[in-house]
Amino acid sequence: MHRPKRSSIPVNNLLAWVSLAVLVVTVATYAYSILKSPAKENPEKSPKQKAASGTQKSSSESSRELVGKVRVLASGLNLRSSPQKNRNIIGSLKKGTILSVLSKKDDWYEVETPAGKKGFVSTDLKYIQVMEMREK
Repeated sequence: MHRPKRSSIPVNNLLAWVSLAVLVVTVATYAYSILKSPAKENPEKSPKQKAASGTQKSSSESSRELVGKVRVLASGLNLRSSPQKNRNIIGSLKKGTILSVLSKKDDWYEVETPAGKKGFVSTDLKYIQVMEMREK
């Protein structure tokens, strides 16, 4: 007797589904391992290791000599005597005033007003707009 030829389509479909399931499980396992592993971007180092690798913050990183111009966006922006929020307010700047940037200290620009008065303003972009900036 002659048997009719069986179609291999169901077997091929089964192999495709199994392969797809293996791929999904592999990707999910990899993604889970990445998400659950602790961040290794900034491992803690001893002070000797930090000094040797040069990863300690230098004073030039927190204070940089810059030259540039910023425009005041906030009406009545405080001009401060020092680069800290709780320092004396030595002036109030009008919206639209263009300030010359002398340096940057942490989150503060040391600026000079058109009248020649020097002080500090926040680098927060809700208060100022950077028009031009470059390192000295």
